[in-house]
Amino acid sequence: MTLISRSLSQMALTVLLFLLVTGAVEILIYVFARKVLGRKSAAVPMFLAPALLGLVLLILYPLIYSVILSFSNMNLHHFRNPDFSLALGWRNLSRLFTEPVLREVRIYALFFRTALWSFIQICLQTVLAYLLALSLEKPIRFKWFFRGILILPWAIPGVLAINVWVLDFNYTFGAVNLLLKALRGEQAMIHWMSSPFWNYTAMTIVNQWLGFPFLMVIISSAMKSVPPEMYEASELEGAGAVTRVFRIQIPLLAPLIAPAVLLIFTGNFMGFEIPYFLNQHNLETSDFLATALFRMAFVYNQYGYSAAFSWVLTALLSLISIVFIKKTKGFKGVTE
Repeated sequence: MTLISRSLSQMALTVLLFLLVTGAVEILIYVFARKVLGRKSAAVPMFLAPALLGLVLLILYPLIYSVILSFSNMNLHHFRNPDFSLALGWRNLSRLFTEPVLREVRIYALFFRTALWSFIQICLQTVLAYLLALSLEKPIRFKWFFRGILILPWAIPGVLAINVWVLDFNYTFGAVNLLLKALRGEQAMIHWMSSPFWNYTAMTIVNQWLGFPFLMVIISSAMKSVPPEMYEASELEGAGAVTRVFRIQIPLLAPLIAPAVLLIFTGNFMGFEIPYFLNQHNLETSDFLATALFRMAFVYNQYGYSAAFSWVLTALLSLISIVFIKKTKGFKGVTE
C-alpha cells in the first residue's frame, strides 16, 4: 500500500503542477494579448495554449533531451554525472555499426530481419484485407454481422489481445496446443515460445489478426469510390474478372490506400508489443530494431548509446517513408 499511495501522490502532484503551469501560461497569454497587443479577445490563443504546452512537454522536450543524451556516456555507472561531448556522440554512433547491438546480433542483421518482417507482414495483411473487403462487397446475407466480427480485433486493446494470445500459445495449457493435441495427439504440440521458427510464426499470426481490420476498412471504403461504369464498360469490351481486378480496380485503389499501407508498414517496422510479449525466452532470432532498442536502454542500461540508436532508427524510417511516398505518389493530392 505504501508503494501505491506514493505512486498516487506523485501522480496527483504531477497533475497539480501541470494545472498550475497551464494556469500561469493562460494568465500570461491573456495579459499579453489584451495589454500588449491590444486585442479585444484572447480566447483563441488561450484555447491553443494547453495543446501547445502539451506538445512541448510530451514531444518536443523528449526529442531535444534524447539528442543531448546521445552525446553522453550515461549508463548505470555514469547516471548522476554523465559526460557530454561530440567525441562521445561519435563513439556511440561508431559502436552502433562496429559492435553487436544485442549479445551476438549486429545492427545490419537486425535491420535486414526487421525490413523482411515488415515486408512480409504488409504483403500478407494487404492480401488478406483485400480478399475480405472484396468478399464483403458481394451480396451476402447478414453482411453486417460478418463485418462486425471482422472489425472486432481492431476494437480490442492491443496489449490485452496480445497477452491473451500468449496464453493461447502456451505449450502445456494453451488453446492452440490443446486443439492440436485433440486432433493429432501429444506429438503434434508445438513449442511456440522456445523454437525460433514457431515463435516467428506465432508473431505473424498475432500480427495478422490485429492488423488486417484497419486495412480492410480502408480498402472497403476505397472500393466504393471506383465508378461502377468502369466495370460495366470493361465488361462490354470483353474483359474478364481477373483483368478487371488487375487492370482497373487495383490501379485505382493503390493511390487511395497508399497512406494506410505506409502507416501499417511503419507500425510493423517499429512494432514493439508483439515481438516483446511473444518472445518470452528472449530469443535473439525474434528481436527486431524496436525490441533491441528497448533491451539496450532498459536491460543493458546504456542510455546514451540507446539515444544515438533511436535517432539512427528515426532517420532510417524517415528515409524509407520518403522513398515510399515518392514511389507510390500516395500523398500527391496533399502536397499539390
